[in-house]
Amino acid sequence: MLPLEQRPGVISLLAGKPHSSTFPITSLNFTVRDPADPNSELPVQLSQEELELGLQYGPTVGIPALVDWFYGLQDVAHGRKVGEGWNISVGNGSQDLIYKVSRGDMPRKFIRLIFPCQAVTALVNPGDAVFVEAPVYA
Repeated sequence: MLPLEQRPGVISLLAGKPHSSTFPITSLNFTVRDPADPNSELPVQLSQEELELGLQYGPTVGIPALVDWFYGLQDVAHGRKVGEGWNISVGNGSQDLIYKVSRGDMPRKFIRLIFPCQAVTALVNPGDAVFVEAPVYA
């Protein structure tokens, strides 16, 4: 339904999205450690437009610009090119990603960017026995 929501003139009540003008944060500025040099820091600034995008519900597979960034990272870090029989799914937690895989949004053969619980679905077939500690949260 998300593509229909993008049509001009459509007022969507589908996902309960608040209007971005109601967000109390207008920008974020912070520093992160430089991955190439742990003794150095990099400044990060998120604009109002970036926050409006990041604070709303998005496509099931993830925010397109973020997914594209992950594809680029795989190319740079591992030489993996788009269209070589793999895909990326971005989620907001283990349960979301397990759900995506289980309902078919992300076929097992395409899982390459593995998150902690997504690894289980990549390694285990339906009906396999899995032993876990009790209690366990996934």
